Amino acid sequence: MTRKKLLLHFAALLSVLPCCCVLGQPPVFFNVGKGEKPSGQARYHYFVSPSGGKIYCKISNEKEKTIRIGPHLTGMRGMDMFVVDDDNYWGNKRVQGVKGDITLPSKVEVRLCRELYDEDTPVGTYTIVGIDAYAFKGCKELASITLPNTVSDVKKNAFEGCSNLTVINLSSTLTDIDLSFATGCDKLEAVNKGRGVQSNLYSIDGLLCDDGEIVFCPVGYSQDVTVPSSVKAVGEGAFANHANLLSVTVPPGVHIKSGAFKNCTGLSRVSLSNGVSGIDTEAFLNCTALEQITIPGSVKFLGGEAFRGCLSLSVVTFGQGVETIGNSAFADCISLREVDIPPGLESIYSNAFANCSGIERVSFGEGLRWIGQEAFLFCSGLKELTFPQSLNAIYEKAFMGCSELRKVVFNPQIKEIERYAFFGCSSLTTANVPKQAKIYDETFLGCDNLKHP
Repeated sequence: MTRKKLLLHFAALLSVLPCCCVLGQPPVFFNVGKGEKPSGQARYHYFVSPSGGKIYCKISNEKEKTIRIGPHLTGMRGMDMFVVDDDNYWGNKRVQGVKGDITLPSKVEVRLCRELYDEDTPVGTYTIVGIDAYAFKGCKELASITLPNTVSDVKKNAFEGCSNLTVINLSSTLTDIDLSFATGCDKLEAVNKGRGVQSNLYSIDGLLCDDGEIVFCPVGYSQDVTVPSSVKAVGEGAFANHANLLSVTVPPGVHIKSGAFKNCTGLSRVSLSNGVSGIDTEAFLNCTALEQITIPGSVKFLGGEAFRGCLSLSVVTFGQGVETIGNSAFADCISLREVDIPPGLESIYSNAFANCSGIERVSFGEGLRWIGQEAFLFCSGLKELTFPQSLNAIYEKAFMGCSELRKVVFNPQIKEIERYAFFGCSSLTTANVPKQAKIYDETFLGCDNLKHP
């Protein structure tokens, strides 16, 4: 080929190459078939796992020589499909090459790989300082992992889907962890962490705690749990959705926070010691196997929906000292047969026992001041009610739809019975309404058999 033809050929080639070539960057070539997305080669940093295989990472601070472990890869020209080790991989993420029991060192030799050019070069020794979101997602052969004390944080879903992971040993200096870090780790039995100088995080018998509060329990921890007496609270959602949990014992001085045991569908036995300091909203929501519960008198306010949807709950005992039953606390507990409200309990909030169609008897102790809206809505099994001398008011729809209710004995001191309070109580025949009590035309609407309201 003549010199002139060679120059013309080179000029034509430049006209079709990507602009990065003109800027001095190496060219990138893509093979695109009909109906296919373009594929390119990946560029990534990694270090070798102690058990062999690559662990992907990114440099977080070049000056300080630190890295974070993460699934992120850098694609050529922003393409979203890469070829890594001859495997196609979509979405800028890659399953780490780890298996078995892994202990990560604090410092590792990092390498840079650019597969398009068959380049794999060392870049230096770096310190591992963090675990990014989804870093070990889908590592199904990972059995246990120990993080070095240089790791200060673990991001969300870091070990998601590690279905055979049984133990995670966190660094003692860890200060921040997203509590979704082990989503889908169904065999996880323990999360261990020593106490650190700058961190409130630590573990007790495999339970992760933050400043005296249990914040995370591994799904595979135990079927029978006794809350350690050294903690002051079971945190929000700490045991939520643990279907294999069968029994729980809670010692004095412990506060059960919102959703702590929510959706524990296998939980059938709960023992709450006298001295338990509180039960918050949704604490045992939808614990469908729970059969009986005693609320100790040390629990002054029972949170809303605390036992809602506990379909097998047939016996509830209130200790003297309980003052308030919150909104929908026992709603939809269709197996309840009897309810004894102890003396001193002052208020029953709205929907507290709504749709408890199996309740046949309710006794009210002295001290009760008011019954909230729809508190016993559609408790169709109720036959008779006698209210205490202390009762001041019954609010709207409190006993609406109690179709088997036949007799109501009001206290002479009651001040108001609101609209629709007994709406649809079609079997009601007797109700001694005091003359001074304020009632409405709709109070006994639909009580067609009531002769003298």
